[in-house]
Formats: sequence, structure tokens, C-alpha cells
Amino acid sequence: MTIWTLQLYQLLQKGFDATPLVGKAIVLAFVYWIVYATASAGPQPFIYFQF
Repeated sequence: MTIWTLQLYQLLQKGFDATPLVGKAIVLAFVYWIVYATASAGPQPFIYFQF
């Protein structure tokens, strides 16, 4: 990792550690919702086959 990436990682880690439990639960629910929405979406047809 580069120094900039390591510093960003440490900053995000400190911010997440300082977040209350309710905030962590909201982040977890949002990530779960994104993963669920992505997994349940059907495959999109290839654009050139729609004509």
C-alpha cells in the first residue's frame, strides 16, 4: 500500500471506531441493501439484441 492509501485507511478506521452503534448498524444495513439489490437484479440483455 502507498502511504496515502494507508493514511486514508487509518482515517476511515478511526472514524468508524468513533461512530456510535446505531451509525454502524445503519452502515451495515445500507451495505446489505446494496448487496441484496445487486444480487436480485436480473441480467440485463445485450443492447444490440433489443432492436
